[in-house]
Amino acid sequence: MNKIDSEDLNHFLKAVIRTAFFLIILLILPCFGLSEEIVTVDRLKQENDHLNSIKGEIADITRQVKEFETKENSILEDVEKYQLMLSLRTAELRGIEQNLTTTELEIVRINSEIRHIEHGIQQSMTYLKGRLRTMYKLGEYNYFKILLSLKTPDQMKKGVWYLSRLTKEDKRHITLMEKESRKLNLKLQESKTKKKEILELKNLSEKKHDQISLLLSDKEKLLQDIRSTRTLRLAAIGELNTASHQLEELVHNIAEGALDATTDINLNIKNFKGLLNPPVEAKIRKKYGEEVHPVFEIKIPHNGITYAVKSGTEIQTIFNGKVIYNKRFKGYGNLVIIDHGSGLVSFYAHLLKPLVKLGDQVIKGQKIGLSGESGSLEGEILFFEILEDGKPADPMVWLKNKEK
Repeated sequence: MNKIDSEDLNHFLKAVIRTAFFLIILLILPCFGLSEEIVTVDRLKQENDHLNSIKGEIADITRQVKEFETKENSILEDVEKYQLMLSLRTAELRGIEQNLTTTELEIVRINSEIRHIEHGIQQSMTYLKGRLRTMYKLGEYNYFKILLSLKTPDQMKKGVWYLSRLTKEDKRHITLMEKESRKLNLKLQESKTKKKEILELKNLSEKKHDQISLLLSDKEKLLQDIRSTRTLRLAAIGELNTASHQLEELVHNIAEGALDATTDINLNIKNFKGLLNPPVEAKIRKKYGEEVHPVFEIKIPHNGITYAVKSGTEIQTIFNGKVIYNKRFKGYGNLVIIDHGSGLVSFYAHLLKPLVKLGDQVIKGQKIGLSGESGSLEGEILFFEILEDGKPADPMVWLKNKEK
């Protein structure tokens, strides 16, 4: 029986030490990159929640569009439908862009997992290469030669145990490499699919931009026709007058069945006449009262104040009260109506988005909506109106800082 030489013994001990080292590495390896993955998962959840919110908004606007399709055609309805379609396409575009953000984050997550898998495979390959080098250096019959050269039963027992551990570790690394290689292929395919989705979403985004541009052009053409064509202008004015009377009747019916809005607030708005802040700090485009059309020379009633405001500007309530109406109304777009008690009601029309709900109690200066151009024939504006004992009243009498 050949004796084991010092060089073979060194190779044998190095193999055992290397095995222990790689076992430790494999135990701590999953910890690396963990914080990055957690951050990505949390961000993905936030972005998905935002995407679901946009989907809800799209569903709501789609429902409103379908309601308009069942109504009789009129000039104001046509304008409102264009605005609704613009809102829908804009919301769809935001949904696409949010989907893009979410998909890009998913690619970041997938790439992080790919790097993690590749690192694990590389660790196993490094280990197995080291094992092969050791076996090559030991020569033919490698470890069997070492076992046969051991002298005592105790040495033989320990030698068999070490070789058994090495064999199991070799098998585990080979199995792990096969498993991780399959996982890596799946992740690479998933990354490829997501990148394809990115391209499709970008193409869809371009189409939505084109649709929005076309809708804006068609809407502007309709508004221009209304401004320049006498019959269309007269018809629009007639529809607005009818809508105004219908709204006054609606408010009267609501107020009849509602509790006084200031019951819980215990303030009388009449004590603040001429002292109220306006709903927005902006230039007044039209004041209260009749105006004469500069081209057609016809009198047009104007029952409130029209402010020139950029879309998205915060609008505040002039006084404490209760929200008694909060939805679209023909000719007024998104409309919030607040009952302030003592027979006084305020209107905030053409909003981009209300920030209050029906039945809410509001306080003076509270933000109740964002300005927009829903249902407007004049672009981005806020139409503000006051009803006093069921009849239109000049808001300037109630507001301070009257000249603007």
